[in-house]
Amino acid sequence: KVAKVDAVIKETVDMYKEIIADKETQELLWAQEKYRLDHLSAVGYAADVAEQRGIQIGEQRGIQIGEQRGMQIGEQRGKLEIARALLSEGAPISMIAKCTGFRISELEELKK
Repeated sequence: KVAKVDAVIKETVDMYKEIIADKETQELLWAQEKYRLDHLSAVGYAADVAEQRGIQIGEQRGIQIGEQRGMQIGEQRGKLEIARALLSEGAPISMIAKCTGFRISELEELKK
């Protein structure tokens, strides 16, 4: 069995040497390898571009969310300042609650 396997290996090696020795075959193998490498490079480039685009979209969405949240916080602080000013002027709590959206209990706590 070992001799049979050795003979198959020798025959395979001989065929490989014949193929490699042929200039046309070498050129064909090189062209196939170049195509494969070019394809891998293109796929890698496309993946990099897609990743960068995903990062850009994520950053833009994060900025939008941050801006929205900042505006909400600013509005809330503005209402709080108005409520404090109206409370200090003696405005009725029910009117302040209606104008600012704060609950009466929140305004009573703020008044303390």
